Amino acid sequence: MELLKEKADLGYTGVNVGTMRVLASLVDVNEEGGMQQRNKLRSFFETEKGYSLFKEYVVREKRSIIDVLNDFDAVKIRTLDDILRVLTPIQPREYSIASEGESGGTLQLLVAFKEGKTMYGRDYIGLASKFWREAKVGDVVKGTTRKGSFEKVVAIDKPVLCIGAGTGVAPLRSVIRGRARPNDDKLVFGCRNVAADYYFRSEWEEMQIEVNAVFSRDQVKRIYVQDFVKNEGREVIAAHILAGGGVAIAGGASMAAAVQNEIVEILGERIEGGTAIAKRLISGLKRKGLFAVEAWT
Repeated sequence: MELLKEKADLGYTGVNVGTMRVLASLVDVNEEGGMQQRNKLRSFFETEKGYSLFKEYVVREKRSIIDVLNDFDAVKIRTLDDILRVLTPIQPREYSIASEGESGGTLQLLVAFKEGKTMYGRDYIGLASKFWREAKVGDVVKGTTRKGSFEKVVAIDKPVLCIGAGTGVAPLRSVIRGRARPNDDKLVFGCRNVAADYYFRSEWEEMQIEVNAVFSRDQVKRIYVQDFVKNEGREVIAAHILAGGGVAIAGGASMAAAVQNEIVEILGERIEGGTAIAKRLISGLKRKGLFAVEAWT
């Protein structure tokens, strides 16, 4: 029971193609419908369209190992070894700290719940989201910390440009709140809807932080952070970096990569040597800790 409650990923992230391979080997073909179930499980990894079938069945519909076992009742788990082969260990969940370094002995996190309905109307909630949803004041949460990426950016005596999307604003809040002159800093922030996930909006207004906010789904044409960087933000960003200002980027890996590519292009248009020298400039700033990125998938 301890294994199931604390170690095994019983959510929809706990099922992968390898899981289907193990389940196929555990089907009792003598059961009614057993052979059909084994063939169906094999189709997820043996056929040309296997991964597409797997995505349709598991990924899009957020099926957990419990859901899969209910659908494939000819799978027979008889030993502890079978259990260990079927179950996937819970992977660590990493959260960027949203509070500044000295916060009275507390840490603040920004957590977005992953929950909703699938395309076919199935209710789902992420494993960690369920944990946080059910957590109560006084509960003990086990975790570890590691050094972040923005220590030198926080300490710089020139303005800092923060660029992030979604919960990526959490470590950027830590940067801004931890600096001596946060009013000199700027924030480029992107999220889906102004009403749903414009995190810390009132706080930015109170601190008088200059915010350029981009909302991807509040208009017909979707606009993302990298679009703002590419278009409206070109001159401001170029002038900021060339004047020695710091840069902190946080959020999804694809967004972070796209923003960095746009910055290289912007600088390449304005310095001798083009994008090749711009890349070297950014690399040098990264080594000094003045151009820092925290990105995740």
